[in-house]
Amino acid sequence: IPANILLVQGTCIFNEAMLLGEYTPLLKESIQLPNSRDRLDVGSAHRNAVLFSGTKVLQAS
Repeated sequence: IPANILLVQGTCIFNEAMLLGEYTPLLKESIQLPNSRDRLDVGSAHRNAVLFSGTKVLQAS
């Protein structure tokens, strides 16, 4: 992936080994869009909906 992406629909399986050394593929699920007043927390609460630059998508639906 050439840039960070927020997954707003669907799911994907991807490899984060390039960043974390974790070789087990991970499942990411789309985010339920927060209210306009809520802050996006990619480091914690919303991390499961963010695909980071440098990772590889293995499957998407």
